Amino acid sequence: MNKRSLSGLVAIVLLVSLLTVACGSKSTPAPTAVIPTSTPAPGTPAATPATLQVKVEMGNFAFAPSTIVVPQGRAVELILHSNEGEHSFTSDELHIDVSVDTSGDAKKTIRVDVPGNYVFYSKLPADKTRGMIGNLVVLPR
Repeated sequence: MNKRSLSGLVAIVLLVSLLTVACGSKSTPAPTAVIPTSTPAPGTPAATPATLQVKVEMGNFAFAPSTIVVPQGRAVELILHSNEGEHSFTSDELHIDVSVDTSGDAKKTIRVDVPGNYVFYSKLPADKTRGMIGNLVVLPR
């Protein structure tokens, strides 16, 4: 990762963290999942896998992490786990709608080609009204 990409990534993570603290409630904000934006050269022993994975815990009217940062155009497998009851991982903009109950995990592989900020939420009425909402941040290459 070059210095410019690293600086941009650090700036975005700091901005999201500051906004979470400034605009959030007194509760501790959920962590942010940051996925590397560059791949090591082919043949490098620690080469990045073709599909990146992010585990998302759902429960107590929150997502953890509530902010997921991924690189543009990279395949990302979301591993969705409900800690309690039924929830969903829904994004109208990205046409994602995956329901999860406590009987196990659900998986969804996504690839977003347009950089930006995309909202996801649990579509169950009580979840969304109580703030079960998160952000998927797609960084440009």
